[in-house]
Amino acid sequence: MYSATYLAFALLFCFSALIKAESPIPQFVCSSNEFELVLQSWYENGTSIYIRKGYEHVINPTNCYYSTAIHDGTHYFEFTFEKGDGFVGFTTKDHFAHGYRIRGLFYGGTLSDGSRRLGAFSRRVHEGDTVGLRIDLTSENVKVFVYLNGRSLGLAFDVNRGNITDLYPAIHTDEDAVVEIRKSDNYPTVTEYQPQVFSGIEGDFAFQEAVDDGKTVSTDVWKHFVLSVRKKPKFSNSTVQVYGLHFGVINSINGFLIRNEAGHYEVQNVESTLIGTYGEASKAEGFVLKLIGGIEDVVVTGDDLQIKSQGNTRLNLKRFTKPAPKTVKTNPILGEY
Repeated sequence: MYSATYLAFALLFCFSALIKAESPIPQFVCSSNEFELVLQSWYENGTSIYIRKGYEHVINPTNCYYSTAIHDGTHYFEFTFEKGDGFVGFTTKDHFAHGYRIRGLFYGGTLSDGSRRLGAFSRRVHEGDTVGLRIDLTSENVKVFVYLNGRSLGLAFDVNRGNITDLYPAIHTDEDAVVEIRKSDNYPTVTEYQPQVFSGIEGDFAFQEAVDDGKTVSTDVWKHFVLSVRKKPKFSNSTVQVYGLHFGVINSINGFLIRNEAGHYEVQNVESTLIGTYGEASKAEGFVLKLIGGIEDVVVTGDDLQIKSQGNTRLNLKRFTKPAPKTVKTNPILGEY
């Protein structure tokens, strides 16, 4: 039994096929297999694509490129993830392939070649996000600038063009997805990194002092460890506020901070990446788990954040502005790493 969304896209697909037969409208070309269904609909300046995995055990990502060749100059594309998430970027016809064999310049929170991670760049792309990609091509270089929901994240790729002739916008997703792509002649002129501005409990915080049972246990090494706090509007309402916690030590320790209508805090769904640690990092991670396990209060004063726990245990943190992410300078399409 197919969903209403599927049937709607099927009707659009049939109608669009008639349009496609009469005009050279750009479309997605996908590497789907027999277990996947890919439908698309066309409209002025853009296309929507619907990807449906046939079985949960199909783990190879679906790759699609958009048949608008980019030769040179400046071009701008926006990708809106109406459902699901994934990576967007650029590839060539020669390097387009199914699964993780594709090679290209991709962004999906991290930077990727389509198979391997090339470096951290921002948070992961979520359902509802719009990613803008500005690509500048000269005879010698390829530059890709990234925009997340209108905010400039800066220069993601600055690589040699080599023997690359044409590039094509592309998407790369591991799950069911509905993605809309739009090409715009009005590309953003701001290319510098624009840091997010936070207030209150939200933001990025660096460890300052950790006190366990009334005794300071942190050292200067701990000041390299961080906490990110982001509100989760999807789970919040007028009486209950939900925030995502992300502690970055060696492992990532994640959970949901919940403030109920009485103003009391608790942390739920704590998870860790469980990489082996030692020394100060191991001590810090043990402290964090104890801290959030017995959390009693969270106090914000300007850029200072204090998390209080049972037994005179607390963590003092200070908000900071994240620096611009690093640009990838080697071109994986050319085999450079």
